[in-house]
Amino acid sequence: MGQKKIRKKTTDRKTYSEPKQVKRTSFMSLIHKNIKTTLKYSFLMYVSLNFLIPIVLYAWPNLMNHMIFQSFIYIPFKNLSNPSDFGLENAYSFTLNHDDIQLGAWHILPEDKSLKSTRNIEEHFRQNFYENHLNNKSITVLYLHGNTNDRSTFHRVGIYKFFRRLGYNVVAVDYRGYGDSSGEPNEIDVVRDALFTYDFIKKHASNTTVYIWGHSLGTGITSSLARILTEQGRAPEGIILESPFYNIVDEVELHPFSWMFYFNKIMFKMIEYSLEKLNLQFRSDIHLTKVSSKILILHAEDDIIIPFFQSEKLYGTVTKHGISPNVTFHRIESHYRCNHNNIYLYPNLPEIIK
Repeated sequence: MGQKKIRKKTTDRKTYSEPKQVKRTSFMSLIHKNIKTTLKYSFLMYVSLNFLIPIVLYAWPNLMNHMIFQSFIYIPFKNLSNPSDFGLENAYSFTLNHDDIQLGAWHILPEDKSLKSTRNIEEHFRQNFYENHLNNKSITVLYLHGNTNDRSTFHRVGIYKFFRRLGYNVVAVDYRGYGDSSGEPNEIDVVRDALFTYDFIKKHASNTTVYIWGHSLGTGITSSLARILTEQGRAPEGIILESPFYNIVDEVELHPFSWMFYFNKIMFKMIEYSLEKLNLQFRSDIHLTKVSSKILILHAEDDIIIPFFQSEKLYGTVTKHGISPNVTFHRIESHYRCNHNNIYLYPNLPEIIK
């Protein structure tokens, strides 16, 4: 008997392996990694800036001129020849020409006066300045603004309206390099622009009392201008310094952006070197001691651009060493939130300046 072959029955079976576990990174570890990377590159950038900026300032000191004046920061495509575009009624746009440059300016009339149509600038000043105030004494504020932008900036328009409500004329001028004014700014020339504007007002509106109001960088220009006028024997009736600095070296070194370089003494040496080389000093601490006019200083405690204590220091220097018999300092408490640009909103301001 043949042996029976037993066929082995096999069953095809697919084999399944256990799924591989995907390594998952937790959300928190991703954040931790990103923070570490950010801190690493931030530190490298900080070290690089501390090393490179002093070299750049030494090689190109003129960069400090751009950093101080910042006339390159502006809003384009504005028509400054039409003040009504910026919410100003009864305002006249005009240009002044001197030093082969053109200065753009506005004359804003008091709230109770209407703008008379005229053919030229001389006729405008005769009718809207001189003849408007034949029977009563008028006050004109020459407003000298700070750096960046131009005379149409929102907070500047706000203070013009404030002056209008008080019954004052306002002349707001853009120094060379700002707004629609030609040229490039530097300390000597912007002061000369302010002096030319002041003389123009006195020539064409001789029956008005002119006060000079400077804000921020404009306080440095105001201080220098008032000293020149005092030394010429024609000191202005008074000057108002809104958010002033002690001098430009102190302001740059105490500016909020400078704190990140606090321990870099070479950096500050290069800043001082650049400013000295450019003859860019704005020594309000010296100029104001030579001014015989009434001096009013206004500063908000919450000003983070120019620290409040610079005004305190300036006031101390002027009262101790100055020749003005009338120096007043008004501290504006931080709860009013006037900060650097909005002192015109301070409720007690009308009583202070009257």
